Amino acid sequence: IQKVITDDLQTRKIRLEFRIQELEKQITELGFELTEDFEINIEFTNQQIDALEIEISSLGLIDHQAPEKFEAESRRFTELLEKKEVYEKELNEALRTKSDLLKQKELKFLKTISEINVYLEDLFVKLYGKGHISLVLLDKNDPLHSGVDIQVDVGSGTVDYIGTLSGGEKSMVALAFIFAIQRYKPAPIYFLDEIDSYLDDSHCEALGRLLKELSKDSQYIVITPRLNSLSTYADRIYGVWLENGNTEIVCQQAEDFMVMEKA
Repeated sequence: IQKVITDDLQTRKIRLEFRIQELEKQITELGFELTEDFEINIEFTNQQIDALEIEISSLGLIDHQAPEKFEAESRRFTELLEKKEVYEKELNEALRTKSDLLKQKELKFLKTISEINVYLEDLFVKLYGKGHISLVLLDKNDPLHSGVDIQVDVGSGTVDYIGTLSGGEKSMVALAFIFAIQRYKPAPIYFLDEIDSYLDDSHCEALGRLLKELSKDSQYIVITPRLNSLSTYADRIYGVWLENGNTEIVCQQAEDFMVMEKA
């Protein structure tokens, strides 16, 4: 009997030692430091327990599906991050493409200005007989957003504002610009209305020669209120006038008109 009692006490001792170790571990996890003179303040501990219970109660009902919901939201968050990376990559590619296109557009624009300037200089000299003319960018550092102006020298120095030119000189500048664009990108037919209004006979003669040259590639219909040397370069002349309230129209071949004019 004594042996049975001894074994039972030994078993209880071992169990108590395990229980003491568990309690010590729990106390340590709660932030208390175990020392030889360690004492638990029951009143203070109860106050902390009450505070924690109040805090837990303020959290509301426990959602037992919270772990599953958290896992689902975590997966969704990961998917969104992956999509964000894809979108950022596509955005960067789009921005690079835009930058490349703007660069190509700028190069094309500058090349166009350069080519038109070559035609512009040649045509202005043919029309006016002398001088220099060119298109210039107002802001060379930002060509695509820069304005374009015309600088012209009619023999008395470079003029930045064509408003100071005479009516005939303005007409020469405008015609040279129109024909330069036509040279760069031709159209099959052009209508020109009273373009000789401010031109003297010598400049009308130059204009007629130029139109004759350009008419090899395009057709030109020129409306003029007067007969001058311009008409001598036309292939066909139409006369329109009002007689007794009726509009009369007559067509004359250029060679026949020249014979009639000489007669």
